[in-house]
Amino acid sequence: AWSIPAASDDAAAFLPLKRLKQDPANVRVDYVGIDELADTVRSDGILQALLVEPDGTGDFIIIAGNRRYLAA
Repeated sequence: AWSIPAASDDAAAFLPLKRLKQDPANVRVDYVGIDELADTVRSDGILQALLVEPDGTGDFIIIAGNRRYLAA
C-alpha cells in the first residue's frame, strides 16, 4: 500500500499510477522524442518528480511532467 504524507506545500509522496490523471486542459503533447525519453526512463527511471494536485475525488491531476508520465 502507498502512503501519502500530510499535505503541505513541499510534501513529496509516492502515488500509484492509477491515481494520476492527465490534465484535460493541457492538451499540448509533443510526441517528438518520446521514444528516446522512454528509453531514458527505462534505463534511469524518472529523475525529476511529477507535480500534481488533488482533483477532489482522491485522484491527482498532473500539472507538470506529463511527457515523463507518458514516457513511463
